[in-house]
Amino acid sequence: MLLLTWFACNGDDGTTDSADGAECSLVSDPLGTVPATEWNPDLGPAMATYDSLAGRWTAETDCDLGTVGFKFVVRSRDELQVVKEGYPAGLPCGCDGDPEFGTDSDYSPLATFADFEFFVETWDDPGADSQNVVSGGALFDTAAPFQIRACGRQTIDPVLGSQWDSLTTILRVSNGVLSGTVILSDDEGQAESCGLSGFELVEAL
Repeated sequence: MLLLTWFACNGDDGTTDSADGAECSLVSDPLGTVPATEWNPDLGPAMATYDSLAGRWTAETDCDLGTVGFKFVVRSRDELQVVKEGYPAGLPCGCDGDPEFGTDSDYSPLATFADFEFFVETWDDPGADSQNVVSGGALFDTAAPFQIRACGRQTIDPVLGSQWDSLTTILRVSNGVLSGTVILSDDEGQAESCGLSGFELVEAL
């Protein structure tokens, strides 16, 4: 059994402790080692949705950027980690940068994934334009407000010439509908958030 510590949006490398310093951890097993008869009934449909995300997409923004382009790369479902024991009670664990929803520990992750690539093909700031944010995420049961969520954050290289210091990307899938958020922030706590909706698949990968 693998003890997996995973934080999708917390820190540049995606790994850190929770806000109070205690360790956020999940006990999980690789998907291939868990018999299908032991899967939560919601896991199969969630995996099918996860697989369908790979591709080039367009989306509409709520920050006057119009239509923008993205590419998502997902790993094989064999790399999913099926959750056997959830996060410790009372700790804010998992994706902590979503302005719309709470951290993953507010819900019940069924499986986690790593190395989800959220590539921003077009943006009006050099800190986000043509940047690939390697993210982590989770698949959830139907009690959660989303079936899948992937979050990532990375430091913006000063050579890019952006006024911002960090780029955060969030992708959610709820009832088959994609939504997301791109956040540019600086070290002084200022941030610019842009919501994404109306996703259209341009090319499946």
